[in-house]
Amino acid sequence: MQLPDGCTEFDRRDLRKCVVCDRGMMHNSHIVFYEISIAQVMVDMRAIRQIAGLEMQMDGNAELAAIFAPSSAIGARLPASRMLMCDSCFMEMDKPPMLPALWQKASDLEAERQDKKVQATKAREQVDHG
Repeated sequence: MQLPDGCTEFDRRDLRKCVVCDRGMMHNSHIVFYEISIAQVMVDMRAIRQIAGLEMQMDGNAELAAIFAPSSAIGARLPASRMLMCDSCFMEMDKPPMLPALWQKASDLEAERQDKKVQATKAREQVDHG
């Protein structure tokens, strides 16, 4: 199967039952289902205080403080929980009000990323053939 740009394969070994209805992903004959990942990030307060102190020493210049900071890490990303949801359950669930806006924002950001990629490719081609 030819995958569109930016897509990755989904292996059948990753297939699970729907986290909501406990049925197969395509029980409703829909060809789309959702992979949902939820991850927590734990902030390292010591690192935050260190960065804030450096910023104060640099007269509030965050960019300069970032250069002198020993690390850019401000926390730890904990392992994500991954679940699958069938299309029927996803469409029927009471979604938080911000979910459609987040979905649109993610789509807009992806479209912007693709546009930049196309522009960069065209610029390289112009330089190569220039």
